[in-house]
Order: sequence, then C-alpha cells, then structure tokens
Amino acid sequence: MSDYLPLVSVTIPCYRHGVLVQKAIDSVINQTYQNIEILISEDPSDNESTGFLKKYKNDHRIKYLKNSSRVGMVKNYQILFNRIMGDLALNLDGDDYFINRNFFERCVDEFLKDKNLVLSVSGIKINKDGIEYDIYPNVSEEVVKSSGKKYFLDSILDKIRTNHHFAMMYKVSMAKAIGFYTEDIASTDLESFRRLALYGNVVQINQMSGVWNISDSSYSRGLSSENYFSNIKFIISPLNLALSLKVINKIEYKNLLRTAIVKYNVQFVMYAASQKSYFSLLYSYYKLLKDNDLLILFPSQGMWLKATPHILLRIIFQKNMYDKIVVLYLKYLK
Repeated sequence: MSDYLPLVSVTIPCYRHGVLVQKAIDSVINQTYQNIEILISEDPSDNESTGFLKKYKNDHRIKYLKNSSRVGMVKNYQILFNRIMGDLALNLDGDDYFINRNFFERCVDEFLKDKNLVLSVSGIKINKDGIEYDIYPNVSEEVVKSSGKKYFLDSILDKIRTNHHFAMMYKVSMAKAIGFYTEDIASTDLESFRRLALYGNVVQINQMSGVWNISDSSYSRGLSSENYFSNIKFIISPLNLALSLKVINKIEYKNLLRTAIVKYNVQFVMYAASQKSYFSLLYSYYKLLKDNDLLILFPSQGMWLKATPHILLRIIFQKNMYDKIVVLYLKYLK
C-alpha cells in the first residue's frame, strides 16, 4: 500500500438498534486499515444506543449526533453524508457489521492504484431470519475492473449479484459533486451508486465485507405498495442521466427502461407473494394504479384479487405489456 493513507469515513444511521450499534462500531474499529472516522446519526426511540456508546468517549474518530425528532432513513443518510470529511466512504446501518478485517484495506488499495476509480464492490453475507448465505460479485477473477458504463448497464439489467450499501466504498469528491441520496425512496443508495458509476471506473472484488441482517423490522420489508411503486426512480433517474451524458442513445434508453421496469414488476409480485399480506398488497397496488388512471390489462377488481403470483407474472411478461408498463410509470412520476 502507498505511503499516502486516504481517510475513510463510515456513516452509521441508527433507529431502535440499541446495543447492536456497538457491534457495528467495533467491526469498523477492528479493521486493519485505521485511518478512519465514524459518523453516527440516531433517530430517537425506546431502544437508543446512547448508553452503549460511553465506552468510545475517548476515541476522537467517533462523532455522534442525536436527532431531536425522527427524520427517517433517507434524511439520516443525507445528514451523515454532509458531515463526511474523508476521501473515501461507505455506509453501515446500525444493525449490520463487518466480518472481514481486511475489507477496508483491500478497497483502499484499489483506489490508490487508479485515480479514476469511483466505486468498489464486494460480497456480503445475508442473515435473513437466522438463515445465512453468501453473495459474491458475479466475476470469475479475484479483482475485475470495468468502465463505469459497463457496470452501469449490468446493474440496470440486474446482472450485478451484489450491490449492498455497506459493501460499496465510494469516492467522496465525485459523490459530492453529483449529489448523493437525492431521491426520497427505499433504493436511494442504489440510485446514487448507479449515477456515480457513470463518472469513472468500478472495481468488483471477490471478498466478503460484512453481514446484512434482514428482519421483520427492516425497511425493505415494510414497503407499502405506493413506496414500492415510486421506488422505480432508482431505474429512471440514472437512465435519464446516462442519456443526457450520451453514454447511451435514445434507442438504448427505451430498451433498457422497458426491460428494467418489467423486471421490477416481477420483483414486486414476488415481493408481495413473500408477504403474509399478499392479497392486501396486491389490492393496494391495484387501487394505486386505478386512482392514477394507470390501470391497464386488469379490467376487473375480481381478476386482480383472484390472481396468483404465477398468473400475474404471465400478465407482466406478455409482449404487448412492455411499452404500456413504461408509459404507466413515466406518467405516474411526472
């Protein structure tokens, strides 16, 4: 590694994480790479981490901010992002933690090798209701560098296996230049990373980063149909930027948008099918379409409510639905 050691900022947003935040902080402190700062922003709750942070009071690298009222996930990201002083950064939610002590060091080394690198991507371990499984980047070599355009296109087409928040170290100067967490949606992180990739190179590293804990209280599990619907901006916004930068042409834009939105509809149906409130979710989604004059191909409430995930997938994949679905979302987002 070079004699120059860039400062790595780790942002930790918290809400009802209590003692879990201590595990998150320790996983950062225990990294072999030590030129770090840890920024914590916590929303008030009945399970705050304040009492567990006293052990770190003499560590000048740790800065804690308690919000006077609950600001929510995206606002917490913004608060922390605006306080970053480092050259490189990543976000670690308060209930997640790193398990690879060399994670930072490996990533920083890649940034030092390439001044045009804006993003590094690593693998994650998912803990979902006590069941763990690993997801590594979909690359055959130990380290694979690509242009931002290639990574962007692969991401839009859902060919990237891992794109989790804490597994992605990014270049702060470029992130601040383009703006991060600008969309108030569940996938604001992925929307930001996709835009960032258009301004430099991306490296995928076949290494583990940390553990993503998915529980019933996880934000992604609590999405309403309306939030899931508006979350489509994580596809449309980066594609609009790619078109304006002439990274893609109008024909590519149309084809990518169409393919990505159809995939997203499939993901919604599968998401709804995994929930206990499957029919309730589908009905509220149906109502959302109807209220916005966007209901197409679903002529009756009865058909919608009786539809199984298999039937809905067949409807979504019908060839004549592609352009209609794109129009549906674009009209809603105007």
